[in-house]
Amino acid sequence: MPQVYDDLPLKKFYEMVANNCGYGIGVKTVERVIKGIYKVILQQLELKGRISLMYFGSFTIKDMKSGERLIYDFDQKKHVIKYIKPKKAIKFKASEFFEKVVNDNNFQYKNNRKVPTPKKKLNFVDMINKANERKEKNSH
Repeated sequence: MPQVYDDLPLKKFYEMVANNCGYGIGVKTVERVIKGIYKVILQQLELKGRISLMYFGSFTIKDMKSGERLIYDFDQKKHVIKYIKPKKAIKFKASEFFEKVVNDNNFQYKNNRKVPTPKKKLNFVDMINKANERKEKNSH
């Protein structure tokens, strides 16, 4: 049974791939191949904005929303317009085959990550009141 990692170090990943390949393939060879795959994916994303790997899934570049946003600045105690820089996000969509393999084999795993409890969303008036309460506490 392979060792379980929350965040798998790259060196361990290379070792695991080399062990699963068999045929005496070394860790250094696996490292070079994976780095080559990474470069090809980046090249295709740069050229086409998308790459689809058969039986694995597809990577797509999406433009995130940018521009001016109206936000409340608690320091200035007023609404201000803030510019959000444009940036790209990479989305991954697993192939139907990949999802089928995971679902058909009924993967069981222990999720050790703690899921944060969602905070209660405050409406605008509640946020202002809470900020004022903090200000009063700090001034005393």
